[in-house]
Amino acid sequence: AESEVFILSKDDFKKLLSSNKTLAEQISAAVVSRMNENQKNSQ
Repeated sequence: AESEVFILSKDDFKKLLSSNKTLAEQISAAVVSRMNENQKNSQ
């Protein structure tokens, strides 16, 4: 299986999120979900 790796600077990531509200919302939801899952697993 092939993989591609992309590097995105912090500034470019911020620009991407500010120009794409849907993407920002999806990433935020994924972060919250993972944090909740991690919290459940640590108890």
